[in-house]
Amino acid sequence: MRRPIYLIILLFLILAPTIPANAETVTARVPLTSGAEVSPPVPVPATGTGMATVTFNITRDASGTITAATANFFVTINIPENVTIVGLHIHEGAATANGPVVINTGLTSLPGINFIAGEGVINVNAPTVDLAVLGRLVANPAGFYVNVHTTANPAGAIRGQLTGLVETLARTVPLTTAAEISPPVPVPAGASGTATITLNPARNTKGEIIGGMVNFAITYDFPAGVTIVGLHIHEGAADANGPVVINTGVSAGSPVISADGKGTLSIPVQLATTTTIGALQRLIANPANFYVNLHTSVNTAGAIRGQLSALQSPPVIYLASNYLLMNGSEAEIRIAGFGFNANSQALVNGQVVTTTYEEATNELTASIPASLLPNPFWNLNSPVLYFLQIKNTAGQLSSPIVVVAIVTASVNPINMVTVDAARYGNALAAQSIAVSFGTKLASTTVSGPAFPPPALTLDGTTVYVNGIAAPLFYVSPGQINLQIPPNVIQGTGSVVTVAKDGTVSRGSANIGNIAPAIFTRKGDGTGAPAATASKNGQVFDILVANNDGTPVALDAGNYVSLFGTGFRFLSGPATITLGGTNIIPLFVGPQGQFAGLDQINFQIPLSLAGKGDADLVITLDAKTSNLVKMKIK
Repeated sequence: MRRPIYLIILLFLILAPTIPANAETVTARVPLTSGAEVSPPVPVPATGTGMATVTFNITRDASGTITAATANFFVTINIPENVTIVGLHIHEGAATANGPVVINTGLTSLPGINFIAGEGVINVNAPTVDLAVLGRLVANPAGFYVNVHTTANPAGAIRGQLTGLVETLARTVPLTTAAEISPPVPVPAGASGTATITLNPARNTKGEIIGGMVNFAITYDFPAGVTIVGLHIHEGAADANGPVVINTGVSAGSPVISADGKGTLSIPVQLATTTTIGALQRLIANPANFYVNLHTSVNTAGAIRGQLSALQSPPVIYLASNYLLMNGSEAEIRIAGFGFNANSQALVNGQVVTTTYEEATNELTASIPASLLPNPFWNLNSPVLYFLQIKNTAGQLSSPIVVVAIVTASVNPINMVTVDAARYGNALAAQSIAVSFGTKLASTTVSGPAFPPPALTLDGTTVYVNGIAAPLFYVSPGQINLQIPPNVIQGTGSVVTVAKDGTVSRGSANIGNIAPAIFTRKGDGTGAPAATASKNGQVFDILVANNDGTPVALDAGNYVSLFGTGFRFLSGPATITLGGTNIIPLFVGPQGQFAGLDQINFQIPLSLAGKGDADLVITLDAKTSNLVKMKIK
């Protein structure tokens, strides 16, 4: 039975106090395809692809106004023919339109850049960045796109729409027993570890931090078996003990147990409260006043600790060639990302492995050594998780992705099917709410929180989308409700589920910019929407659907809030069609309280008075939602 994954509750958004930031570095990561070109005057290569990473270094004054900026374009190209690149720009325009160049790298037809067999890397800075343009881009990244132009396709050969801007800061520090201050219980001799703390702050248009994510990537090595009962960031100087300010949730009630004292952890934490957002603001402003501490059942006050220091931009993994190793010969993993070079090293579970670099594509290949593979692999009867990271020459590590190893015969033969959670369509969008159907996905039925931070494991079940743990709302043997993780790149994504009993299931997800879907009262995408209405546009206390999924009759002039998913990265104007009448929405965007939930507000036109039953559909970037039913008195 399909279970609704939402609960419509009227909530008031409490805004956290923020402090202004003077500078930040934000990145747009944009998949490029020939299919995204709009009305090309010359046919584009059918399979042209690429990946653009555009990095903006932004300086602001005390009021948050942008005062200076630079831009770097790092683009990989894969067009299956000899090509000459004659243009690389950011254009301002919706996904369905062609717009003007607003940020220009200066690449022109004289002399252009030649790529034999259409494969190569472009790394170039924009000579200037118009600050007014950048202000609009920061406010609405989805209203801009990256375009690569060639001599054969001077109007554009491959293109991609921006979604959000990501700021990534990190620090890798050693964890030692010597760093513990006045431990009440002697710390274990020889215990050590490494912590990579990766921060992804979310900012408003003034540059103020209003939320974000913190990822803890920890490798630990104790001389004997250990039970970890805490992993936190504390606020305090190197010579003092300070309070916990960011908590992973590892505790005595939810411990991590290692029989041999060795292991690797990767735990993302979403920051959504005034207290934790304030801690993130202070951490970015003064990282040296914060430390990472790992606590055990013997050393509850702390066993190994490391002080943070100046934050840097770390390498970032976008994609891997394989997220599921199913036999011993599949020990090589090809990795695409940013911040790679010939001196980059891959680490698997904290151990440096053989790494090769391909300059033409800026990709790395990591070889998992036999010493890390189960021996014999064929007798592997429970999954093994490999945490894959990249280290740069400064010693900074990327956030890890997870690769699961299991013998082929033990993989669930029934593949998962992952669709959107509102209309059950096969198109998904970044950060949208999805549902996976399958078998043996969990041992029982468990619901998790809909509010951030959502759970990453329910009933021992974890879902990895392109190697990144997905937030979970609900698990059962036949169904999992999840959110597409924020940093997953668009395209065909790998979905791997590991259940508590060791069952590994696999599937895929089709992830794009926009995939509008409206939740309905029946929970299947049909009937009346899961929506609220208001007489005055302020108090939304009228339910739009009856319990049986039929619509409640509303007055013309009422205001309506529809709830859905998959449309927060809208690039152009949205249209609501109600009873054959087009309506311009009053608001389109994230709902703000529930993870992955989007919202669209509108007023019922007075001209529809007496209409009775009326069909409603929304159109965003030329993509339509499911059709829902309303009734107007």
